[in-house]
Amino acid sequence: RSISHYKPATPMFEQTGMPTQLQQNGFRLGVNLKPTDYGVVVDQVFRGEPAERAGLRVGDIITGVSGYQTGDMKEFRNALYMSPGNVELEVRNARGRRKVAVAR
Repeated sequence: RSISHYKPATPMFEQTGMPTQLQQNGFRLGVNLKPTDYGVVVDQVFRGEPAERAGLRVGDIITGVSGYQTGDMKEFRNALYMSPGNVELEVRNARGRRKVAVAR
């Protein structure tokens, strides 16, 4: 599924040229993200946050959220916004592809 046709999600706290600390609908994932041409890459994982507990690592590329394809930051934000409960991230990296469940 692709969600590029949905309205933009509520804006996240961003600064131009800086990594994005993801916070959507009161849910803090606990990562800084940077856009790439093929998804969003995890730039930093914060200790004790849901992303660390789920096993996300720096360099992981998130290509999907709860069944939605996310090719860029806008699609990622929209997919997270459209997922009201826990989320399942589709991740790829040097270790291969995997799905990561993140509890809200």
